[in-house]
Amino acid sequence: IRRNLRSTKGAAMFALFFLGGVVPSLIQVLFTRMTTKAGVDVNGMPLDVLRKARVDAFKAAYDATGDHAEAIANYLADCPFVLWILFKGTLMFLPLLVLLVGYDQIAGEVQHRTIRYLTGRAHRVSLVFGKPISIWIVVSIMILVLHVTVWALMIAKSDAGLGPTLSWGVRLAAFSMFYAWAYAGITAFFSSIFRTPVVSLFVGAGILFAMFLA
Repeated sequence: IRRNLRSTKGAAMFALFFLGGVVPSLIQVLFTRMTTKAGVDVNGMPLDVLRKARVDAFKAAYDATGDHAEAIANYLADCPFVLWILFKGTLMFLPLLVLLVGYDQIAGEVQHRTIRYLTGRAHRVSLVFGKPISIWIVVSIMILVLHVTVWALMIAKSDAGLGPTLSWGVRLAAFSMFYAWAYAGITAFFSSIFRTPVVSLFVGAGILFAMFLA
C-alpha cells in the first residue's frame, strides 16, 4: 500500500481523481445554463413538479419497468443530481482504474524475481489475499478523495444541504468501494497468470472490455 501511494503512478492517479471531482460540478453548471437558455428554470420549479420530473428521468435512465421502476426512481429522486452523476461516472471508469493501479502487483514481482523473497517470508495464502486487499485499499482511498472533493464543492456552493450531501455521498461512495472489490480480485488474477506486467495490463483491459460489451 505504501509503495503504491508513494509512487509516481500513485501520485498521478491521485491528481486524476482530485481533478475528476470537479467534472460533475461542471456538468451541473452546463446543464443549468442549457435549461435556462431553453426557458426552463429548474430552480424555480415547484418541488412536487421537480420531483416528478426526476422520477421520470430515473425510470428512463435505468430502463426499468413495473414496480422495480417505481422503487428505484422514488428512492433516487431525493439524491442530489451531482452525486448521482459522480456515482455513475465512478462505476463506469472504476474497472479500468483498478486495473491501472494493480496490474503489476504480482506480475512485477515475478518479472523482477522479488517474489522469491515474499514467498519465503509470507504464506502463499497471505500473498493471494494480501495483494488484492492492498489494491482495493489504495483504490478505495482514491474513491474517497474523489467523492470528498465533490462534497466540499457542493457544500461550498450550497447546492444541497449538509445533511443530504453527506448522507447520499457516504452511501454512494461506500457502494463504489464495494464495487471496486470485485475488480481488485479480477486484477490480481490477471497479474498472477502473466510474467510481464505489460501483458497483464493489455490482456486485462481486453477482457474487461469484453465483459463490458457482454
